[in-house]
Amino acid sequence: MFVRRKGVTMRCLVTLVLLCLGSAGMAFETRVVTDHFDRQVEVPADPQRIVSLDVIGATAILADLRVPFIASVASLDTDTSEYYLPAMSASYGMTLKGDNITPIPIANPFDIELIASLDPDLILATARTYEQVDLLGAVAPTVFLNETPHPWEYQEAVANAVNQMEAFERRKQDYEDRVAKIKRYIDLPEGATYTIFEATEQGLLVRELFGVNHVAEDLGLVRNPSMQQIEDDNLFWVQLLSWEQLPEMEADFVFVPFTDQGWSNLEDQLRLLDANIPNWCNFLPACKEGRMIFFSRETTASPTFLHLHDTLSLITNEAVNRRFTGRNGLPGRE
Repeated sequence: MFVRRKGVTMRCLVTLVLLCLGSAGMAFETRVVTDHFDRQVEVPADPQRIVSLDVIGATAILADLRVPFIASVASLDTDTSEYYLPAMSASYGMTLKGDNITPIPIANPFDIELIASLDPDLILATARTYEQVDLLGAVAPTVFLNETPHPWEYQEAVANAVNQMEAFERRKQDYEDRVAKIKRYIDLPEGATYTIFEATEQGLLVRELFGVNHVAEDLGLVRNPSMQQIEDDNLFWVQLLSWEQLPEMEADFVFVPFTDQGWSNLEDQLRLLDANIPNWCNFLPACKEGRMIFFSRETTASPTFLHLHDTLSLITNEAVNRRFTGRNGLPGRE
């Protein structure tokens, strides 16, 4: 009996060693990805300790694809002195205080010593932080991502870096199928326009917002001249106009983003408009005619599938409402 037990014990030990070796082999399996700067970066095939240095882009995409990460750059709420993840919907079930995953907040600009202490196996960084390439590369394989208003390019780059292309392609097809179905019944008039702007202390900020632009154009809307100027002049997503140029914001769909917390909340938007353009709503037909849409940036403005679907629902509901009320030149219900 003793010998049999010893044999069983030895077999168990051998099996355990083999399993450990197999796991170690998987942990160190790598693949090569090409980042924005055409660098060939050897990354883990199955990264387990990801640090994201792009909260609105990479962090949100990781959450959307259900890829765990250990830390992310975060924003500081000056009112509460607490860090938060901007553009992260509660629908993800992932915040800095969440029960699901609680990533460690990293101040922006980031602390390289804190990142190193976390022992990451992959770092996702923005192209604007490329000057830190040597420091970051000494800590862990670092993939630099191009900040682009085109969600497919950005999502694909993140998904490829973390080996989640199959999930990305599946979610992309689901989104495209839904867009095709919706376009058949909202029946937007040809040439219907849209614009996005925010009120700031300096003036009116016309801006591109990842998913909002993408969804609007997928549904057939076209940019108004102020929006188009951003692309024509090769601006970095935004251009600043004076308060007197408010009429240039006019479009069939006028979107005004605000944040649920921190700067540029809804109260800020209304206060700045009221202070700088008294009775401003009467000067903007989109406001006077109920074609101005205030929306939360946290639930619509990031390049993730969740944000894209939320934006798709927002625009669809507005378009259907106008179809049945006869607003904005759309036919009313017969």
